[in-house]
Amino acid sequence: MNTSNTEPLLVAPDTLPAHPKRIRRHAQNLELVLESVRQFGWKPRPVIVSDRTGFVVDGHLRVEAAKRLGRDVPVVRRSFHCEHEEEAFLLRSYYEGLS
Repeated sequence: MNTSNTEPLLVAPDTLPAHPKRIRRHAQNLELVLESVRQFGWKPRPVIVSDRTGFVVDGHLRVEAAKRLGRDVPVVRRSFHCEHEEEAFLLRSYYEGLS
């Protein structure tokens, strides 16, 4: 897997489609993330978007928070060689609690 850009770029959250195979829906945690962003900004992690499909593979909840706050969200794009590699990253994010 290659990283396409290493410096986060600010992107409008409405342009970031959720991965159709994401597992979590995060409703219960949204208020916590909103408060954290209000107090501390987006540190430490940007949203990760697949160059291959354009889908969010890590950071779905941060995208929802950005929509509610009317703010752009920092994004890093990653290259995946195939669908399997992209889905493996998505699942890893779920199991590590990164999304």
